[in-house]
Amino acid sequence: MNCCRSRWWSLLLLIPWWCSAVATAQCQNAWLHSFDVPGVNGLVEAATTWDPDGPGPLGARVVYGGNFTVAGTVVASYLAAFDPATASWSTVGGGVNAPVTMLLGLPNGQLLVGGDFSQAGGVPAQRVALFDGTNWQPLGPGLSAPAQPFLQGLMSEAVLLQNGDLVVCGAFTHAAAVQVNGVARWDGTQWQPLGTGLNGPLGPRGSAVVQLPNGDVIVGGRFSSAGGGPAANLARWNGSNWSAVSSSGPNNVVESLAVTANGRLIVGGSFQFVGGILAPYVAAWDGTNWSALGGGLASTVHALAALPSGDVYAGTLHNNLPGPFTLQRFDGNSWLPCGSGAAVLRRVFAITATANGDIYCGGMFDGYGPYGPDAANVARWRQSSGTWSALGLGGPDAAIQAIATAADGSLVIGGSFSALAGTPTQRVARRDHTGWHPLGAGCNGGVLATLVLDNGDVVVGGAFSSPAPAIARFDGTIWHPFGTGIVGTVRALTRRANGNLIAAGQFTSAGGVPAVNIAEWNGTTWQPLGTGLQGPDLAVVQALAWLPNGDLVAAGSSSGPSIAHPLSRWNGFSWTSMGAVSANFPPSIVALAALENGDLLIGGSFSTIGGVSSPRVARWNGSSWASAGAGSPPIGVRALLSLPNDDVLAGGSNGLFRLRDGLWTTVPGSINGGVEVLAWSPAGTAVIAGTFTSVAGAVSNRLVELTTTCPATTTSIPTTCIGPAGPMQLTATPGPWLGGTMVSRCTGFTTNSLGVAVFGLGNPSLPLSLVHPLALPGCELVASADIVFNLSPASGSATISVPFPALAFLAGLPLYHQHVQLSTDALGTATSMSSSNGLLLILGVF
Repeated sequence: MNCCRSRWWSLLLLIPWWCSAVATAQCQNAWLHSFDVPGVNGLVEAATTWDPDGPGPLGARVVYGGNFTVAGTVVASYLAAFDPATASWSTVGGGVNAPVTMLLGLPNGQLLVGGDFSQAGGVPAQRVALFDGTNWQPLGPGLSAPAQPFLQGLMSEAVLLQNGDLVVCGAFTHAAAVQVNGVARWDGTQWQPLGTGLNGPLGPRGSAVVQLPNGDVIVGGRFSSAGGGPAANLARWNGSNWSAVSSSGPNNVVESLAVTANGRLIVGGSFQFVGGILAPYVAAWDGTNWSALGGGLASTVHALAALPSGDVYAGTLHNNLPGPFTLQRFDGNSWLPCGSGAAVLRRVFAITATANGDIYCGGMFDGYGPYGPDAANVARWRQSSGTWSALGLGGPDAAIQAIATAADGSLVIGGSFSALAGTPTQRVARRDHTGWHPLGAGCNGGVLATLVLDNGDVVVGGAFSSPAPAIARFDGTIWHPFGTGIVGTVRALTRRANGNLIAAGQFTSAGGVPAVNIAEWNGTTWQPLGTGLQGPDLAVVQALAWLPNGDLVAAGSSSGPSIAHPLSRWNGFSWTSMGAVSANFPPSIVALAALENGDLLIGGSFSTIGGVSSPRVARWNGSSWASAGAGSPPIGVRALLSLPNDDVLAGGSNGLFRLRDGLWTTVPGSINGGVEVLAWSPAGTAVIAGTFTSVAGAVSNRLVELTTTCPATTTSIPTTCIGPAGPMQLTATPGPWLGGTMVSRCTGFTTNSLGVAVFGLGNPSLPLSLVHPLALPGCELVASADIVFNLSPASGSATISVPFPALAFLAGLPLYHQHVQLSTDALGTATSMSSSNGLLLILGVF
């Protein structure tokens, strides 16, 4: 190997010649984005239907506002529109610069938007603005409001009056210089107060506003008086004066209002009584009397919508216990749940209906049914079919917790998801050149570890009982168990050089054999590794890695004190600790990365190891510990990945970081969430999974890949040459990466043969018979012999390690490579010469 390294560096003598013929590559990293979001990536507080051309030919859209930055396939700033006709998302005028809490589509094609923003589409607009489909228009100097502790924002709702004026309500006190106290009217030119407005012990807060058929305006919220007179949480404005709707108003906050086709006022909120009668959370006023609509509901009503059909929809709170349903329909007699799956909607804050009767919800939820596809904070209910649907296909509907890559470039992910881009994929899925596919019926519990075998079979481990207890193998068609499986949870998988499988996690037995947290499968049976890993130091094994000398390292979580030993090494006979780890809480090591130079990196929640200060990431050089590098690694380290040039990627709660030349830096391109899993793909990409929904300004839901514009590639050059022991097959992994080391391996050598490895900048395709008279038919020299060094074949194969200099200007260099053998008999007499296939290597940089 040392001979290889010293001779390899002589290739540098050829650089001046090559530079005169090849232009230096301009290389950079690039992102490969993945899934869209099946909705929006944050809280929704407002929804409305909006027809951007009014009575024109364009169809109406559903507009959502809230605290989000991604909608479907687009990056959207707090505001986005969904087109039911095309099932597509779009931005609305560039959005606004802070959360939106109020929306109203106007008949003339304008959209009224309110919230906590100071700019709309780059135009100054204090908390309220109109959008005409092209341009934003502020409404005078706008509104001012103090901060207030309610989840819903300072602007809650608006209504278009019969005379064309707009009335808005919220937690503001002033419109321009005019004191308005929670409710104000825009007459098209300026803001006007409605009397002296609302008041209460905690200041004015209007949450909802509607207009009755007679023109009166009803405002609900949290207040005790209106226009100076008593009015508990509900008040009427008749155009001149305020009054209470009835002698006794709701006994708690009013959150929503609606008016039915026959003129009844529907009130929803957190109250229990109104007008002296019991009316839990929802009530109806017929102009004279109060009634509990359908007997009331079981939790706070945040949103109401009254349809022309007479149906009333209510959006409520759900605490993930059986019932109540968060979207319910009143059919004139009783409340009915909107589908059995609606129980998992946690909170619905906004409801709007389209002309065909479809109901569009928004709020704070990540699903609408225990077995249905994902729905991120928005969803559609179709009463005609009784079905829910997400607004977009999306990606995995829950976390990705494991990634494995295969030599053919395919990708396997595991986790807690049950669907992927709208397709049921129970917790495990595979991507090939045709797309994503489920692996049979999947698993009935979380998949925490994945591994692809040489034959393409997939091994998964996790917290499941089916298709087998905790660990199973998928052969492309069906699942297979490993004996009787493992009693407990598998969190990490790896293989020995001999093909044996090692599983680790939190368990007490494997295949009926006692095995504490780690066990080995030899193809037939399970066996423990020594006494296993147990106690407070390594209560759960989370990661495995191999050291260059063949020792196995296991790391995990401690359940003990703030000084523990959650890192152990197995030398084939016994376990030994690799040093005490300390933190201000039970420390853990959740990530391992073995570097090409033999060093080991560990990552997790610790501050020192072996007495050395090394917050969150540390390096083991084979004999001692040191800090991994200067600067700060990510907070809450969850994953480490060694790149082919020996750089390291680290993922944590604050994104993706890179360790290069001893310094930690953030990876360019903003990731708007945490990074949980990292893996290297033979296709030359770093595969990244986490809680993010956008990367570098583009949508990428939970999965993204980091690639390079100058990849290292390896292309086989076929040959018809057949040696005495059969064809010689040459392969190279992981590829010719600058700054890294490529392993070149050739099989098909005969016993007692001599060999050479050839590297060159040219491809002469020279018949080997011109080099030696003993050359066999069809054998060629496909690499010019610029660098040649001896091989030492053993057991029919020869392997060499080839380091490439970390010189970025070499990116794109074409290099040809081949192995040639001279076969001899037992006496050492040459009998034939043959050659392997060739490899065209394009040097790459990551």
